[in-house]
Amino acid sequence: MANATPAKLNGDTPVPNVAVDRSLRILEAFLGDKTDLGVLELSRLLGLDKSVVHRVLLTMVGRGFLEQDPNTRRYRVGLRSWELGRRYRVGEPIKLIAEREIEAMVARYPYSTGFTSEFSDGDMIILTCFMGPGPMNVSITPGIRLMAETTTTGKVWLAHLDPSEAEQIIMQRRKAYTGTPLPALTTLMAELADIRERGYEAAQGAFTPSIATVATVVRDPSGTLALGLSVDYLLSDQTVGLGAALPPDLLACARAIERAATASPPVE
Repeated sequence: MANATPAKLNGDTPVPNVAVDRSLRILEAFLGDKTDLGVLELSRLLGLDKSVVHRVLLTMVGRGFLEQDPNTRRYRVGLRSWELGRRYRVGEPIKLIAEREIEAMVARYPYSTGFTSEFSDGDMIILTCFMGPGPMNVSITPGIRLMAETTTTGKVWLAHLDPSEAEQIIMQRRKAYTGTPLPALTTLMAELADIRERGYEAAQGAFTPSIATVATVVRDPSGTLALGLSVDYLLSDQTVGLGAALPPDLLACARAIERAATASPPVE
């Protein structure tokens, strides 16, 4: 009988499967700013021969994980990848509970949009987006990554980490940052301390003109940070009262999610 145990390096490190690694690297390339990519573009981006890239793309298109535009011949994420991504929530009741609660909350606020997000490698990743009533709403595509310290939700997340851990994450993430100048680390750390004391953050036009955000965090039953929870709304005459109404309502929403998650049995 063949040995099913993966080959290992230095006794404990599995030897990577080259074909699988290439396939996953190609999928990861679509996490960038562009929604469609060509063979030559992927070849340059990943440092792989274009014939190798082309073969992998053909396989992934055949399996439905990528699609090819018949006119431009460029590739984009396929339905199978989307289906697989949706499975990420299965087995985590807190995410499903959060979606239900934030959707119900923003339904009471015209011009508002509710989001759930998750922290990963110094970024906040948008998981879900729920629009409230009103003729105009803010929208952010789920799957988008935003540098934590440049977002209201990300600042709240960093504020709830141990200060030394937050500082380490911030400094590491800043190494690759090329955008507008960021505040001094001492200034940011003082801001995070204030956020930690309040339990939430509210910003008006700080990151995008004419858009305000209120954000907090949700912990899982073990007490670990699990989700970012936020509401964006347009700054207008119709939303003047939201700056005062949303913070306590969002905090109540977060606590309701935590209570419901504690009461929910684990999904097998």
